[in-house]
Amino acid sequence: MALKCIRGRAGEVNRGIVAKAVELAPSLLIDAANSANIHQFPDCHGFYVVQAESLYRLVPTLQQVPRLARRIPTKNVLITTFSRLFGYDNKAEDTDIFEYSWELIARLSEDYDFHVGIEQGTIHEQLAMLHKAEVNEVGHTVWSQRIVSDMILEELSRFGKSLRKEDLPAYSQLIKEPLKYLGSISYASSANTWAFLLFAALLEQQKKIDKINEQLVSGCVQG
Repeated sequence: MALKCIRGRAGEVNRGIVAKAVELAPSLLIDAANSANIHQFPDCHGFYVVQAESLYRLVPTLQQVPRLARRIPTKNVLITTFSRLFGYDNKAEDTDIFEYSWELIARLSEDYDFHVGIEQGTIHEQLAMLHKAEVNEVGHTVWSQRIVSDMILEELSRFGKSLRKEDLPAYSQLIKEPLKYLGSISYASSANTWAFLLFAALLEQQKKIDKINEQLVSGCVQG
């Protein structure tokens, strides 16, 4: 089987890992970065998430992979970045756990296709190379842009729920703007999907400004 890693900024990597888990379903996602919300994908069947919210839970969770994968069943196992897990408050001990975790992942990858998220600038870059993993930059990997867009819009939706009542009409209007450009955003196939969603909203705003200016100029001429 295979051991593949995606390296980059944690947020981008984790969104990509979750999107890949949906794409490869049936799949098992070990979510060590608390990045997955299965309720975002109600139509996706066979996408299973196991939380590994601390360093104490990471190794036992990895040891359960064969049993969990048989139950699904699947050969696709994905892991979000685990460089920021709450650990033992002892750097040497934490490093030992990381090293042992990578040994487990390498052994498991003989029987499963593993996709592991790596936060750039961490020890996991060296450990991935040590175990001869195929490492790609997040921008060099094509994810389902529609899935990533939906994830970002879901995060913005949660942001909207925290706004004051008087802000909601403007928010509701603005959040609709990027939906008109999802096809173009997918065509761009960029790792920075959020930037294209923002640009799409700005583009609609600029069109409205241009229309207002035309009306003002037309009114002045007629006057």
